[in-house]
Amino acid sequence: MKILRGKFVLFIIIALGLFLSNNTSATAATTLKRLGRHPYYQPSLTSVQDLKDMIAKHQPDLAAAFAMAGEPSLFDVFERQFPAAPIETIEFHPGDHMQWMLFRKAGKVLVLKDVTWGGQKPFKAYQFSIDKDNNRYTFVVPLACGNLGLRNIRTAPPPQKTEIQPPAPPVEVANQAPECQLQLSAGQVFSGQKITADANASRDPDGRITSVTFAMLDSQGQRVDQKIVNRPPFVAQMTLPAEGTYWIHAIVTDNEGAEVTSPACEKSVRALRRGHPLADVGFFRQFDPGNYVSLRIGYEYRLNESFSLVGLIGGFPKVQGNQGATAFTIDGLLNYRWASRFFAGLGIGGWITGGDQDLDAEESQVELIADIGVRIYGDPEAFNTSLYVEGRSAFDEFDDISKYGRFGIGLRFQF
Repeated sequence: MKILRGKFVLFIIIALGLFLSNNTSATAATTLKRLGRHPYYQPSLTSVQDLKDMIAKHQPDLAAAFAMAGEPSLFDVFERQFPAAPIETIEFHPGDHMQWMLFRKAGKVLVLKDVTWGGQKPFKAYQFSIDKDNNRYTFVVPLACGNLGLRNIRTAPPPQKTEIQPPAPPVEVANQAPECQLQLSAGQVFSGQKITADANASRDPDGRITSVTFAMLDSQGQRVDQKIVNRPPFVAQMTLPAEGTYWIHAIVTDNEGAEVTSPACEKSVRALRRGHPLADVGFFRQFDPGNYVSLRIGYEYRLNESFSLVGLIGGFPKVQGNQGATAFTIDGLLNYRWASRFFAGLGIGGWITGGDQDLDAEESQVELIADIGVRIYGDPEAFNTSLYVEGRSAFDEFDDISKYGRFGIGLRFQF
């Protein structure tokens, strides 16, 4: 009977020993003298990002380890706070203590409690804290093995009170005036024509342009036209009513109501006369022979800057020769101008004479006229003088133009 009791006690002792050796946590104090025998994470941690990756990838193992350590509810707080927790690198010195530390053995995660570092030198570790129920849990993770350990539990410091400052009063920012720019399509046009005023290059540094007022003033400063454009593009067409110099002003308005003009938004434009009185005096030669003095007056009407219509009436008194007779003329030409100084014309004229109608050199006839000239004095839009040469011949006398044609040179005065 005593033998049976002894065997039973021995069996109980052996079974208890096996149970304690296979339990997931050790209850006895442990002095740890070497790292890396049972690493939780390999290879060694080299950066905070490695630590964060380890925590993120091993959530189930960590939850089980917290349960083994007797803190199952702490893991939920750990999981929420860790991503934003400040992490520092420390040295864990010989004699420093951890309440528990997890490790991996034969593929299983286990927890070792009451751990003291007994190595000869300190080891480097990451350290961070988690707060729960007014307590601060400080964790360390050796870089060499990644074995997460709870270093200590202390009372968490009270949260700092943040004094809420009243919002600062809004700062009044002065509106910046817009900047005005103006361009005209031309510097001069004929009276009655339109000119394009363009203020689209205007800008507002702190807002936007909402409208532009275009005003046309005459040489006396009187407003003769006005247009208001309330949306881009800020462009307007204005008609110059009569000859003279006009000023185009642009006034820009921004979204705060500020109105501005500037020297850059004041441009002059000249309206030209379309018509000018003319007077001609010249000398013509008919090779049959006959010599004439030409005296004509007329009017030139400008169609545009290149073309004009010229009408002339006058007389060609015969002054010498035995052919031809004094004539009255009515002429009309289309003139072309180029390079401001030069002109050439082509037209039809009436040669009306009281001579012998049976003689080719003295009969009345309709003639083709051609001339070419150059301005030699004066402003092209004011009084000036031009030198011209002209040839004229009856349509039915082209074959005898060298005999009956009339060729001359003269001065043309424009008033």
